[in-house]
Amino acid sequence: MKLAKHVRSLLDFLNADEEKANEDLAIEYFRHHFGKAFTRQKEAQRADGYVPGQVILELKGAQGDWLSGFFQAIAYSSELDATKIVVACNQFLAIWKISDIPIVYISECHELRNSGKAASEIGATQAKKYKSKSRDIELISKAILQKKDFAQKSILDNIFIPKLNQFEAILLSEKDTKKIRITIKNFKEKVSLMRDFFDEKKPLLAVRAFYSLLYSWKEGIQLSLHDKRQDAVTVSGTDPILGLKPDTREKFIQFVKNHVIDAESSRDEFFAHYDKALDAADPKFRISNGIFFTDLDLSRFAMWLVKHHLGDIGDKYLVIDPACGSGNLVTNWKSPLELRHKVVSEIEPELLFAIEKRMKGDEWHNGKFTVIPKVDELKGLNFLDKSASEYLGILRGYLEEKGINPDKPLAFLCNPPYRNDDDQTAGPASYKISNEIVNLIGNECASERYSCFLAQMKLICSQAEENGIPGNSLLMVFTPSTWFTNRPGFKEIRKEIFGSFQNKTAILVNGKEFFDLKGKFPIAFSVWEYQPNSKNLDATRPMLMHDLTWLKKRDLEEIDWSDIQKTDISCRKILNNPLAVEVALGTARPNIKVWSGTKMLDFKKSRTKKQIAESREGGLPLGDKRLLNRKTYGVDYGLLIGFMDDLTPCRVEKSTQNAAWFHLDQRFMRSRAARCLSGPPDNRGYCAFSLESAKKTFIWFAIGRTFASEGYPMWVDALEMWAPKITENLLSLAFAIGFAENECVKADFPANNPIKNAPQICVFNPMTPLRKDSFWNKVMASEVKSNSEGSELVAAVQNVYNLWKKELAHNSELKVSYQKQYFIGKGGSLDIGAGLVQINDYATELNQTTLLSAISGMKDKLSEAKKLLHKKLLDPNDLNYFGATPSLVALNDEASAAKMKILKLQKKISASKKTTPAASVGPKRKRN
Repeated sequence: MKLAKHVRSLLDFLNADEEKANEDLAIEYFRHHFGKAFTRQKEAQRADGYVPGQVILELKGAQGDWLSGFFQAIAYSSELDATKIVVACNQFLAIWKISDIPIVYISECHELRNSGKAASEIGATQAKKYKSKSRDIELISKAILQKKDFAQKSILDNIFIPKLNQFEAILLSEKDTKKIRITIKNFKEKVSLMRDFFDEKKPLLAVRAFYSLLYSWKEGIQLSLHDKRQDAVTVSGTDPILGLKPDTREKFIQFVKNHVIDAESSRDEFFAHYDKALDAADPKFRISNGIFFTDLDLSRFAMWLVKHHLGDIGDKYLVIDPACGSGNLVTNWKSPLELRHKVVSEIEPELLFAIEKRMKGDEWHNGKFTVIPKVDELKGLNFLDKSASEYLGILRGYLEEKGINPDKPLAFLCNPPYRNDDDQTAGPASYKISNEIVNLIGNECASERYSCFLAQMKLICSQAEENGIPGNSLLMVFTPSTWFTNRPGFKEIRKEIFGSFQNKTAILVNGKEFFDLKGKFPIAFSVWEYQPNSKNLDATRPMLMHDLTWLKKRDLEEIDWSDIQKTDISCRKILNNPLAVEVALGTARPNIKVWSGTKMLDFKKSRTKKQIAESREGGLPLGDKRLLNRKTYGVDYGLLIGFMDDLTPCRVEKSTQNAAWFHLDQRFMRSRAARCLSGPPDNRGYCAFSLESAKKTFIWFAIGRTFASEGYPMWVDALEMWAPKITENLLSLAFAIGFAENECVKADFPANNPIKNAPQICVFNPMTPLRKDSFWNKVMASEVKSNSEGSELVAAVQNVYNLWKKELAHNSELKVSYQKQYFIGKGGSLDIGAGLVQINDYATELNQTTLLSAISGMKDKLSEAKKLLHKKLLDPNDLNYFGATPSLVALNDEASAAKMKILKLQKKISASKKTTPAASVGPKRKRN
């Protein structure tokens, strides 16, 4: 008998004894019957096959594995909606209706699955537990094809085809179907599918439809075509669904009837994840508007923090959220802080629609909220394009329309958009900014959306009393922490808020942990009280905050928010955690670049289009691909040597011989880029030419390299490192780290390269201990005392050099054939002045195990030294680099006296700059 292709494929699979190699044969059969509805692996929670609402398929290899496949499929049914289970393996094909399976099997498998165990593990465990002759007989009775059937000679005609027909009758029966549950885990996928029913230009209509149906989407939901509108269907218990493509309305109705909202899922939790629904429908929407919805548990913790510091304020203020998003902040009334009447508004009508649905669905909110503007107005409210008095007028108008007299002080509770209007990847800005805001904080600061929100809140608070509203308003806001720093761009907004509000409390959290952000950066939640008479407020004071950047999302998820006492205990435990140190943002500290007192040198510069077209420009070796870059490096007749990022030598005009050169960056975020070289780098070059200059540059370098490997606190301003206090131990460690982690090399630049008549030049390794006249021996070595904290690392480096000296024996130099960037041309030579980089390369290329072992030991000591330095930097009883300082205490208690100290310190730094000897580096180049 000739079999159809899909049937032959299934038979071939059943005759095979290896699952993975032959599973496509079985898959072909099921795809033939179910088409696109058949999904597998990732789309099916890792099951071998799944038809939503109908069947779960599990494939195995050996015939004896069918029982583990059976229990594995049951485990998957805890998440996948189906009425049947199919198991296929060598000489075995069976189908069971889930309703016929003993309940004990199902409950045990589901309990194990919900505890986090893998379905495959559950299958194996349960098969071992229940494997017995009586159980086998009970379950195997449902098998369509068994091992004994394949022993028959006439299996094809007399057994396989009749039994396959029996199998298909059960498999394809439309009576045995189940509605597909929509859960928090899969609803994003369902919203994405719903998008196909609506106008492609209005994808958010799918989100509106989903949340319109949310409360009525149950068994027996009734839908029908709208009798007047071709783009609508009517739904029992809710408003019509609008915006459907006319030819998809019936398919939409069937989609809704095939699904049901999971009865055990909280409707409010779907609203808490409203951002996921928006992303499913239109991934660009939130990005273009800078919207990052507040994590539900984080908002609860924020409410507890407010209550902890201000008491029960829920019924004493009119709470306003002008950028309500999904409503996670303002709907958080149950615990820990019961917020009474709330005013919510948004620039996007779709967000207003969602928040109104959410509040109406919770009976507690009835009569206790006002959406501005009304949802049926089909428009949003821009918080920023109006004057403060205009906004207050709009607010009063809507409240009076509802019969509410705004006789309570305002409390802004807000997580404003974080978008920067200069960000070209975010799309066009939808917010227009009023001149009143721009005039208050300036154009640069106004480019940050959240700064505009802060400014508008301040303006509204200052005009509240004029509009008949009590004046002691509150701000409770989530923002990036950047505006708390001393960056010049935030000077005006900082002055406006710090000069008019008293800060009550603040925390910092890791934004990536709680918000859908691309990178890690700290997000602050701060609480402020407006002070109409703010003469006693110091607008330049630092901001004290609890550092909770170590806090994980799961830490807040585990809190029992339904129990007030347990909530209080858990939240206090977080604040009392030793990691929750109090840090100060905006403290005036000496900038490390200014403190270093050294000039910066660059040897790269921009060139004209004509120069780009020329065949030769700059001091790079012949054949270097960077000759065509828009920047030119060095000069072609330079008599000194600098270095590119990859250690390629470059002829330069200015340098200092036998001195340590650095690439240093004052930004914490660029600490990994710190390097120590034999000559100037192409940019941000600083020179250690004397003991005094070496102290500060090597400390800067060592701190940078330590932060690069050990990390730095997230709360610090990533753009500005500051100066440490110099101690003998710090200097010893810094010199030792520089001795071990430098990239200084001995390099030669041949004659007639890159132009004819250019002389041969060379640069020596200033950090070698094997030359008496090296910078290390003449200036630095004596500063690292024996038994000091850097002495063991210095000894480890010295050991490497001693072995290198033995390697040279009586040779003045060693010729090598391998190519490295610090060699110009084929191969090169190494001598007594070779650097650690060169020694390591030599040992690696020639497999010199003794040298490699010594280098490995040196790296271990280097790691220990950086860990020790990191510990000292953090230790409040040692370097205390990040902690409170005497000036910080003064700033808190005696602001004016502290400001005088800072001014004196700045004058000292300026004076020291004028008297510090300058390296022979020439005039300071303008930074590109």
